Amino acid sequence: MSRASSGFRGFYIACLVLSGLLVLSGTAFSAAQEKQEEETSLEKLLNTQISTASKYAQTARNSPASVTVITAEDIERFGYRTIDEALAGVPGFYIRYDRAFSFLGARGLGRPTDYNNRILLAVNGNTTNDGFYGASMVGTDLPLDLRVIERIEVIRGPGSALYGTGAVFAVINIITKKGVDVNGVEVSGEVGSYGRRNGAVLLGKKAGSGLDFMFSGQVTDIQGQDLYFPEYDTPETKSGIAEGLDWDKNRGLFGALRFGDFSVLGALASRRKGVPTAYYETTFNDPRSDLYDQEGLIEFQYGHDYGVDKNLTVRAYYNRYNDEGRFPYDTLTVETTDSRWGGSEIRFRWDPVVNNRIVVGGEYQRQFMAKYKYCDERTVFIEGDWPYSVYSLYVQDEWQIKKNLSLTAGVRRDHYSDVGGRTSPRFGVIYHPSSASTLKLLYGEAFRKPSLYEVYADDPISGIIPNLNLRMEEIRALELNGEQKLNRNLFAFASIFSYRMKNLIDWVLDPVAELTQAHNIGKVRTLGVEVGLQAQLGGEARAHLGYSFQDAKDPDAGAWLTNSPRHLLKGGLVLPLFKQFYASMLFQYESARLTVFGTETEPFLLTHLTVSSRRLMKHFGLSLQIRNLLNTKYGYPGGTEHLQPVIIQNGREVSFRLNFVF
Repeated sequence: MSRASSGFRGFYIACLVLSGLLVLSGTAFSAAQEKQEEETSLEKLLNTQISTASKYAQTARNSPASVTVITAEDIERFGYRTIDEALAGVPGFYIRYDRAFSFLGARGLGRPTDYNNRILLAVNGNTTNDGFYGASMVGTDLPLDLRVIERIEVIRGPGSALYGTGAVFAVINIITKKGVDVNGVEVSGEVGSYGRRNGAVLLGKKAGSGLDFMFSGQVTDIQGQDLYFPEYDTPETKSGIAEGLDWDKNRGLFGALRFGDFSVLGALASRRKGVPTAYYETTFNDPRSDLYDQEGLIEFQYGHDYGVDKNLTVRAYYNRYNDEGRFPYDTLTVETTDSRWGGSEIRFRWDPVVNNRIVVGGEYQRQFMAKYKYCDERTVFIEGDWPYSVYSLYVQDEWQIKKNLSLTAGVRRDHYSDVGGRTSPRFGVIYHPSSASTLKLLYGEAFRKPSLYEVYADDPISGIIPNLNLRMEEIRALELNGEQKLNRNLFAFASIFSYRMKNLIDWVLDPVAELTQAHNIGKVRTLGVEVGLQAQLGGEARAHLGYSFQDAKDPDAGAWLTNSPRHLLKGGLVLPLFKQFYASMLFQYESARLTVFGTETEPFLLTHLTVSSRRLMKHFGLSLQIRNLLNTKYGYPGGTEHLQPVIIQNGREVSFRLNFVF
């Protein structure tokens, strides 16, 4: 029997076992759950309406996907400052930070330096992945004040059936607050370790005319620290110490207006970051090594209900992303991109009968500009512009076969002017053995169009050459997801998943020619399990605990994938203190990851402590946060562009924030 067929057999057996356990436990608890009870905080979370999984509002338990919701309360209690900090606590997700960018991995799949182009990131449904790298910004390169967020919807698994390219491992949708939710003005300031300074303002209101508006702005400066890299420990390189190159300066603005069926949102953000790692064989400890990125978006949307059974939504958008990287060699070289795209989408939702819902949509997007330039002070090595268009049509049908059984089927067709078309189907069966139990059997396919960077990048100094023959990546995923409300205050979930990926694009070094090129290197097979508990401990105290096992390999070679921890253990606890304060603790454990050099990182345990207050004297709030409380020494794998197999991360970090509300 082949390795692949053996893996699928194990998946099916595990699915049957999990199904039986959930059905039995659901029967045992069903009588207690059918009683009418006052809604707890846990129940409110479980009943939260999400829109990302199907492009219309439904609860997570009725969505044909594996879903995690990060709420505004989570952001406040645990002190998240960036999107990657929030996602680090999501089951199956893990982070890699290389002192320039933050990268996401999901369910064992996170290629080194992929610019997060296999995860689709949206703000209120507007996809922010840029048109040249396909990148989604999740760290300080997305300088969004997280207090504007109502919730973050994390949809694990393939999402191309609704969203097209890049929705391979997950779709993450940031849903912002309305002005009525803010209802005033909040000004805040933060100081912390490594010379961290932050100032932010948030205001929102709903006027008597019905106009709802919200605006936020934030400025962050981080001085950083001197960093020691033993790989550069020579007298010529100042004993491997990068001095004053870890700084980060970022700015962000966000605003939204809503009036009746119309809404407008806009954002503008920029960041300039020092790069201390001497990546791409640049001169070590050179203060000219830095990068700059800027992004902006504006979107207009109209949505109207025609009776209770029909809805029409139309939106038009324009986005821009540009960046500049400075690379000091014997001469200073500069790499720039300028990506501008816009488009429109029309979506119609119709309930032809009471147990059937159909969503039909079409989208057109034009990449107006996709410029790339690489030059030094004397020579332009490559300069080009590769615009393209994509036409997309999708349909999804949700059929409520019985009161406790539904079937969802959908398909999307994308056609690109430069590389052709791709069809992406999805299927989901949702069964509720009882009012407290949910079983989901999910199948989906997704794809990723090769990024323009992977196809056209040509850097003779660092040895990167283009590849005009890249094919689309493809993934197929099968998952069984189970959810069980054990009692009024305790909720359990479990997922078993199997991913099959082909035409994976990765950077390959030719050891003879010493040139790096993007290649479709072959196949990837991932098998994994996620289990977890959420508990309401009484009053406002709550806790969560989750474990993930993910086995990601090249099935032909039997090799363990780089940057892929097999074990993740995560938990959190929130406790009220003295009626006015909360203490929140997070912990995250991960096992070793294989580096691109064939070595392994050390397993580590991180703990973070946050103490925050309610409003004091009606106007003030404060919080104290200690990240990496135990001062654990740990590192993440470097990429193929680094000399360092492992890049060491920050030690203990203390910050203090003061809010003033009026």
